[in-house]
Amino acid sequence: MIPTSFSQLIGNTFIKECLQRLIKKKNVGHSLLFAGPEGIGKSLFATVLAALVMSEDEDNAHQHSQKIAQGMHPDVHIYKPEGKIGMHSIQSLRQMCDEIHLPPYEAKYKIFIVHDAHRMLTYSANALLKTFEEPPPQTKIILLTHAHKALLPTILSRCSSYFFQSIDEQEIYNYLKKIYPQQEQNVKVWANLSQGSLGQALKLAKRGEDHLRTLMLNAFSNGSLHNYKSLLKLSELLVQEIEARKKSLGTEIKEIQYKKSDCLTASQIEMLEKEVEGTSALELVQETNILFYTILSWYRDLSLLQAAGDRRLLINLDYENALEAALQFDQLLPLEDIQKAIEETQLALQRSTSLNICIENLLLKLVRF
Repeated sequence: MIPTSFSQLIGNTFIKECLQRLIKKKNVGHSLLFAGPEGIGKSLFATVLAALVMSEDEDNAHQHSQKIAQGMHPDVHIYKPEGKIGMHSIQSLRQMCDEIHLPPYEAKYKIFIVHDAHRMLTYSANALLKTFEEPPPQTKIILLTHAHKALLPTILSRCSSYFFQSIDEQEIYNYLKKIYPQQEQNVKVWANLSQGSLGQALKLAKRGEDHLRTLMLNAFSNGSLHNYKSLLKLSELLVQEIEARKKSLGTEIKEIQYKKSDCLTASQIEMLEKEVEGTSALELVQETNILFYTILSWYRDLSLLQAAGDRRLLINLDYENALEAALQFDQLLPLEDIQKAIEETQLALQRSTSLNICIENLLLKLVRF
């Protein structure tokens, strides 16, 4: 069930209090921007806000909350990137603009939640400008993004912006401990590796073990990057793991969504297919970013050890012995060089260079430094 109360969410207490005050004063703006790292609950905050706004002065507030919790409210419209490149299409945004100007079906307001708003092409975003300039009084638009600087300045200037912070590691630990009370040691590892993202922590818990991380850190530990044949094999295994995760998510979404397909029209099913493609495309980006973070975290931990820093601050605490050994025998690479190599790889991926080539080139750069 989707949460419909701020008490069900963790982290970002200040933003909770701000939104609650606005709701109490009935002063929630027409256009809002929720910006911040991935996986920290921006979409859940948007859903709760929608539920509370819908319940203003309504006799059937419970019905609205119940439908929102089930993801079935006709006045809550959710837009996600679609297609093989995972972008918001001009067609879907134009449809959104048309829908915005229609009256609500059941509630006092219509709520539009746009996920990954930074993944709008410029001409697609321009289609929304007039709507942002003259929004209908019964409409609320919530944009979600982890890259707000990629949005058009003209859209940013018309939104009330809320900048979310990463969730405290202890809060994530406490949350996971309630769900997995018998796995305290695993919960500590998941919370430590979450990067302040509850979404990432829940992913780790669901998988039980992050094979992508294990592959990469084991390669660092045993020095296999210095053997070209082993490096190529590692690149192949990393790509296979990322592609498998992408495929698994796409299959999972299809199974969930197609349960509803009996009551959908042909055009709605086509839109559903595009949305599944878009989600899979974004999953590929997210999983490669997890790999990049793993690489960067290894060198960050090496720098911490070299500086005789507090070992409790190690990200890869479970690889402490391997890190110590690597510090003795391997050259410590500057973090700025690693970051630059990762940024170049991310740019190549955005330009549709094959994942296999991108990962292989990145690993080769790590060896050349």
